[in-house]
Amino acid sequence: MGPWIRKGLPAVIGVVLIGWLASAASGEKALPVAQPILVSSPYIHVEDRLNSGETLSHVFGRHNIFGPQLVAVLNAAEGLRPTRIRQGEVFEFKYFRADTVPIEMSHRLRGEDQYLIVRRDSAGDWAGLREDIQWTVTEIRVEGMIASSFWNALPQAVPDSLLTTSERGRLFARVSEDVFGWEVDFVYDIREGDRFNLLFERLESSDGDVRLGRLLAATIETGSREHPAYLLPGNGGRDEYYDDQGRSMRRAFLRAPLTARVSSRFSLSRVHPILRVRRAHRGVDYAANSGSPIRATAAGTVIAAERDRGYGNVVKIRHASGIETRYAHMSRFAPGIRAGVRVEQEQVIGRVGMTGLATAPHLHYEFIKNGRHINPSRADLGDGRPVPEVRREEFEQVKLELDRRLRRGISVVDSTL
Repeated sequence: MGPWIRKGLPAVIGVVLIGWLASAASGEKALPVAQPILVSSPYIHVEDRLNSGETLSHVFGRHNIFGPQLVAVLNAAEGLRPTRIRQGEVFEFKYFRADTVPIEMSHRLRGEDQYLIVRRDSAGDWAGLREDIQWTVTEIRVEGMIASSFWNALPQAVPDSLLTTSERGRLFARVSEDVFGWEVDFVYDIREGDRFNLLFERLESSDGDVRLGRLLAATIETGSREHPAYLLPGNGGRDEYYDDQGRSMRRAFLRAPLTARVSSRFSLSRVHPILRVRRAHRGVDYAANSGSPIRATAAGTVIAAERDRGYGNVVKIRHASGIETRYAHMSRFAPGIRAGVRVEQEQVIGRVGMTGLATAPHLHYEFIKNGRHINPSRADLGDGRPVPEVRREEFEQVKLELDRRLRRGISVVDSTL
């Protein structure tokens, strides 16, 4: 494999304009030398991930790899088992700017190795290898104040010199969905002047690739309330986040089915934008681009996935304790979503649209308990499971140490995986 594959073409090309040859007799002056012209990288890096209900063919199909090409890619990735790829796993595709088919795909299996698959010619011949990666881990602490939204504030706290745009997007999703998705609605609850404090790992490989590592601890302020979260590494299982009382950050229900602007709040009386009559608005509307994924806020059983008058395309899910959630105005349902199907929390059940009585693409979300509509943004989602008693002492020590590093600015710790 040639070194150009790993390193890319030179990103900076100096172009020198040579002046006219001067004639000593005529006294003509040479033109000045032009300044170097900077040319951006000829490559584009695109990150994609396996969503709920998808197979690898869905992921690669989005990048124009299908049919014989897909077979060639999977054959090149010897040892990569498609049935063992889990929801949320990340694939990175590398393109020439003018191409529609990537020249390279990488997939990290664990922290220390990855598959790298390279397109060797335009006919679809792919070669792959599994390679070990040495990552240098730097612990980073950042803090910031929110002026308009957490998403807009994050690049100021975490500039490009720390994380790329795509990795910053992963950090945003880690904070807003994986950690605080049960605790904080990052659209409804966030106000100007709220603050955040993050402690995370920055991974850098020997060839300069930069990625987000683990989010170790975080605090988010909403109004006068502070929401802390601390990572307790998995003991033979997956890592878990707990609050300062040792309660899991996971709840039975997510605070919101997607991260998007609230366009209409829960209200007992408002003027309907289409019917022009005053009536109750028994849910929360989230304005989002058509096609944005909608997640089930809790595990449950689908009781309806149908066209229903003003709701348009709506999914209704029955949960434990007499709770039902509704997701309306969808453009389409996710594959396999139908009455009687069991869905898991965070599973994609459909896409944002504007079917039914809607003036623009958005999701209308309802939370109903024992037949009574409740404001979804204020529903009591209960407490998370406590730290197992056998690990309680360990958690208290971890919390004290992470809190010290998070609040007192001990911000850089280097090691190698």
